[in-house]
Amino acid sequence: MLQRLLRFTLFFIGTLFVAQGAIAGKEPIRLEIFSNSGPMLPNLKLSTAEQLWLAKKKTLVVAVYSPESPPLMLDSSSGRFRGMNAEYLSLLQRALGINVKIDRYESEEFALNAVKTGKADLVLTSLRTNFNAVAPFIASLPMVSAYPALVTTQKNVMQPLHTDSPVTIAIAEGYPSEQFVKASFPNAKILHYETAYQALASLYNGKSNYFIGNNLASGTTIMRDFHQSLSIIKFWRTSPIHNQFIALDTQSPLIPIVNNFLAGLTNPITNHISQPWLESGNPALLTKPLSLTPQEQRWLEKHPKLKVLINPYYAPFTLLDENNEIRGVTGDILNLIHLQTGLEFETVTANSNTEMVDKMLNGDWNILPTATYSPSREELISFTHPILLAKLSCCRV
Repeated sequence: MLQRLLRFTLFFIGTLFVAQGAIAGKEPIRLEIFSNSGPMLPNLKLSTAEQLWLAKKKTLVVAVYSPESPPLMLDSSSGRFRGMNAEYLSLLQRALGINVKIDRYESEEFALNAVKTGKADLVLTSLRTNFNAVAPFIASLPMVSAYPALVTTQKNVMQPLHTDSPVTIAIAEGYPSEQFVKASFPNAKILHYETAYQALASLYNGKSNYFIGNNLASGTTIMRDFHQSLSIIKFWRTSPIHNQFIALDTQSPLIPIVNNFLAGLTNPITNHISQPWLESGNPALLTKPLSLTPQEQRWLEKHPKLKVLINPYYAPFTLLDENNEIRGVTGDILNLIHLQTGLEFETVTANSNTEMVDKMLNGDWNILPTATYSPSREELISFTHPILLAKLSCCRV
């Protein structure tokens, strides 16, 4: 009898602790925005009604939630809200002239419930495909976008960017989809991990040949933990993920105001915010589409693929992998051009200066990425702005 009473008592106490933990999980932790977003502000065009709504509102409560994913949201155990999200929310606060408070919840479910019950005005989502906003929620434009990135070890940077051979590929948090991976690596064995760090560690330890994941988490983790071991070798334009704001559909002025703010974020502003948190060359800096004239857009539609004339032995500027794809400095630049324009590139090779001149004169090419400018050459071909400036040096033995 005494043992039965003791078991009941322990069960009751355990149930009480679980219930208290559940209640505690629903209660948010108030965070202080810690930001260095600087003096630049977007140019907002708010209606009189929107300005009056903001003046009456005075304070916006934004719900965020775990897990914290650098560089968007860093460890907040100190009570400070830091990262790229904090920079943007600090900018939002100054641009709208309104006080912004941050509440961190344990999950997206708790954060959305806070909006539904009026405890928060907005939820700032984690990176994901577009939020399927159904009543009573509405979603804003994307704020930060991330792209799939292909990572391998630095000693294997010339591995092919796609292959039919059997390879092992690590992914984290279910991104990207297996269908996406199979499009480039149809015979891949896919290893699933909970975090980008775990997946990248499998690559570092030789358990996988590649890692594919979002470029923000990949770049941040590599820069912090694998800087001398792993490298990103390709970015894809398809299957991006975003974060965005969620509000109740009854808060009719709020999302249009937020969208106005997001649309006003120019490239200089987003670059200023992103650069302290990202390694150089990360395509997350390319947050805005190119501003093209109708004539330029029509030209791109008529010329979706361009022929690129290179010398494959001109390292580190132009190299070829086993699939005849351009790698090296030029390959990285062409990858970024593809992200911004959608242009595809076909390789045309010339193994010597004489062969290159012959092919240039024949005209079967569109781009020569390693040309050196001179006034006499400008009579025959058009030059872009310089992509690389190098000083000459003379060595004496």
